[in-house]
Amino acid sequence: HPGEVAEVLTELRDRGLGDALVFGGGVIPDADARTLKEQGVAQVFGPGSSLKAISSWLEAEVDQREDEA
Repeated sequence: HPGEVAEVLTELRDRGLGDALVFGGGVIPDADARTLKEQGVAQVFGPGSSLKAISSWLEAEVDQREDEA
């Protein structure tokens, strides 16, 4: 639920962890997925997303963050 995720993201920022990579997945309506991304969720994976696709995305995201650091 986007409201609950917003609370988690706020808590992460309040604890100085606002740069944490937050992503999720499952049966999430498109409108909610858009809201989650607007709130700061890096990626939302839908049903049927392969572990290979998720791990490839995660590896690329972490590499990019390391390059930016």
